[in-house]
Amino acid sequence: MNQPFRPMGGPKQHFKLVCNVLLGILLLCAGAEFVARGPVRFAHAASFNDYISPYVQTRAWMQGEDPYSSQDLVRLWPPDADHPEFLSRELADGSLVLKRGIPTAYPLPAFVINSPIASLPWHIAQPMWLFITLLSFVVTVASVMSVAKLLPWARRSFVFLALALALAPFHTALAAGSIVSVAVAASAAAVWAAGRQHEIHAGLLLAAAVSLKPQIGLPFLFYYLVRGRWRIPALASGTVVLLFAVAVARLTFSETPWLQSYLYDNRVLFASGS
Repeated sequence: MNQPFRPMGGPKQHFKLVCNVLLGILLLCAGAEFVARGPVRFAHAASFNDYISPYVQTRAWMQGEDPYSSQDLVRLWPPDADHPEFLSRELADGSLVLKRGIPTAYPLPAFVINSPIASLPWHIAQPMWLFITLLSFVVTVASVMSVAKLLPWARRSFVFLALALALAPFHTALAAGSIVSVAVAASAAAVWAAGRQHEIHAGLLLAAAVSLKPQIGLPFLFYYLVRGRWRIPALASGTVVLLFAVAVARLTFSETPWLQSYLYDNRVLFASGS
């Protein structure tokens, strides 16, 4: 006796299939947006981006020059990078820091951490920095997913990944080549390491975050201080102090005055209209 035809799977299976297809489309769209608004924009802005100032400032520090001096920034501008017209004009009228925010008052330990990349020629350092910021995004997302206990192949993990890929601040940070990408990744990885009782790694990662962007790393340091996990903030603080001592020693050895320029840059950057 012939059995009536029944389609394979029930409504629940069809619903899951539709959800998976929609999620796949969402991932593809978010990934395409991420690439177009992040790495592609960074490649098109190679002549002037957020990384070129800390790159030049680090090279100035390595040579024993004042990393906060506008004159040194323009003088040491990479010969293999485009030289924007506004540099000389705004250096002459004293508005470079006010209008462009460069040189920026990065903490001295940031130059020590950045020195391996800054020792490379700009045409090599620039794509290398793009790779580092992309890796920072991966580290940030992977660390947060692990801390949140999102299973690798669960549907909610792919939803989280799609939303992370579509998050505009990531795009802007990548497009600009901002150091904040690395600071955020170091902070997220520190939380992941602390959750697994890897306190030495957590302290070193927090030291990197505080050295690059104190406003990013310090809240995490204070969090572990309040939680009574003294080893992490103690190691982080000690490492930052050591990096600071190395940076100051380099400028002291070359008898370079830098404090006045640092205070001036801070004053201008926080002034009204900056």
